[in-house]
Amino acid sequence: MIKDIQEFVANCDIGHEFEFDYKGIGYGIGWDKSGKIVAYRKKAFGLHEQTFDTAEEMLNHFIIDGEPLHDVLPKAVNVIMY
Repeated sequence: MIKDIQEFVANCDIGHEFEFDYKGIGYGIGWDKSGKIVAYRKKAFGLHEQTFDTAEEMLNHFIIDGEPLHDVLPKAVNVIMY
């Protein structure tokens, strides 16, 4: 679970990637070749990805089950940062 959203943003800003589960579905956050941040639902669950310029934009506009990522992260489980 990610409790500190500002720490999450700081970790994104320095290039960390994340994987997590929410309601039994796997998600990830990474980077594309141009340096933009990519939030995605894992391929095994029906790949869906969106690209964002900033972590803050992603927090508000990547929607999971009708909720913005900002609201989902504190409830996410099996969080891995690398």
